[in-house]
Amino acid sequence: MINSGGELRQQPASHDDGPMDEQDFLQPSQPLLPQSGHGTGQYHPTGGEHSADGQPFGNLQHVETVVHSESHNTEAGQIVFHISPRLGLSVTLSAVAVNVVLSVLTVVTQVGMTVTLPMFSSALESHIICGQPKPVGDVYFLLLFTAFWFIFFFGAMILIARLMNPDFPLHSSVSHRDRIILGLFNTINGILIVFSSPEDRTPVFLQPVLSTIIIPFTVLASFLLLRKKESIPRLICCLAVIVGLIISTEPVIFNIDGQGSSGSVHTKSIAKFAWSCVFMLGFVPLAVNNVFEEKIVKRAASKERIDQAPGHDADVNALLLVFWINVWTFVMFGVFFWTDFIPVFGTVDGLTEFKAHMDDGFACMFGHAPTPQHYYGTNWTHNCSALTDDPTQYNPDPSCALPVTYCWLFIIFYCLANLFSLMLIKYAAGAVYLVVVQGLITPLGAIFWYLFEMDSTAHLKWHPVYFKTASTFTIIGLLIMVPAVVLYNMIGLRAAKRKKLGLPE
Repeated sequence: MINSGGELRQQPASHDDGPMDEQDFLQPSQPLLPQSGHGTGQYHPTGGEHSADGQPFGNLQHVETVVHSESHNTEAGQIVFHISPRLGLSVTLSAVAVNVVLSVLTVVTQVGMTVTLPMFSSALESHIICGQPKPVGDVYFLLLFTAFWFIFFFGAMILIARLMNPDFPLHSSVSHRDRIILGLFNTINGILIVFSSPEDRTPVFLQPVLSTIIIPFTVLASFLLLRKKESIPRLICCLAVIVGLIISTEPVIFNIDGQGSSGSVHTKSIAKFAWSCVFMLGFVPLAVNNVFEEKIVKRAASKERIDQAPGHDADVNALLLVFWINVWTFVMFGVFFWTDFIPVFGTVDGLTEFKAHMDDGFACMFGHAPTPQHYYGTNWTHNCSALTDDPTQYNPDPSCALPVTYCWLFIIFYCLANLFSLMLIKYAAGAVYLVVVQGLITPLGAIFWYLFEMDSTAHLKWHPVYFKTASTFTIIGLLIMVPAVVLYNMIGLRAAKRKKLGLPE
């Protein structure tokens, strides 16, 4: 539960597996981050993750509020938000309004995080110079740059929490070893997802759909690591998700409606299918991360407090945990720089090109795009005129506005999605809202890419796809997967409640 100091508290061990009912905030939230998202800074583009117990959660798990706040019901249908008891600040709002607004904000920011990741990664590799796409950074730069700002955001949240509540603890009860392990899994998740996210690798319309693979992966990780067995109905839901994924990827496998891309059709189709598999494999370390983090939180909950001194808490302080995981993730990204050199998987051929991508990326993020001279030397005018007849295409975006816009949209959506998800689970009407929100993320993300497309320069354009054969496959897959995800969550919540009441599951 979340105490008045803004810290997430686990219930005693006897209630460890209890349900998340109307006022029980033991279960983690649907992405902050999103997601991450929620969890703990993960780079998966949608929600729908699940704890080792099968309870739904998103990118940010076990998170507490960043201000000294609590809420309680006054008259029926009203919620009082105590923003700062020290200052006597409180706000009373309609419970219905809170539920609706938080649900809408969570869905919008989750979907925003989902769609802006491939937009950002594609824009970094498609900056136009002399009419030709040139890289200004690459996906590894994306990982490094955004990871830094996630640390800044979560650190600012901790600072605000401390200023609003002097009793807010600054000591994390999670060991450095566990933080490093979580950071490692988070790093592998980020590398696999982000490297496969550009539009020319994994089709953008498939990415929200493919992310539902987190459900069977989490079930498998729970069984292998914790020896937890799922019920037959939930296993059927997992099977339905897999079937839906297979149906959704068939347009890429068989190049239906040109989804395998032009050129060497067979080769392109195989490549996009392979990258789609890499994208899905990125959720394996995320599933393991979720299970391991669940184990850490439960272990902390079962410990008897020894040190009661202010600033030292035996319970898991979620905000501190998320902050430290992002710190170690940033460090690990530095250690894993060599992944950008892997043939086919990476984007550079040597240290010189790697350094150039990093330099160009940082310059771009601060409004200084590489010039034609950077690529074509002092005779750039002659070279550019040979490549394009349109002088406006020599350097159409000198301030790097497009990649910068996509970058900050992704960072803002990521952070707000986690924050609104936390508030949804803390202040709204419990798990039902969370399940509904999770069920909306995948179809809305897919629908977005049926209404818009990115051109070769990563500009977003209105281009609705109506009755193409390829879209039919994805819609059929969604019609199978979305109900399966909702049923999977609802069955788990019902089983948890029955377990708390001492009834057979």
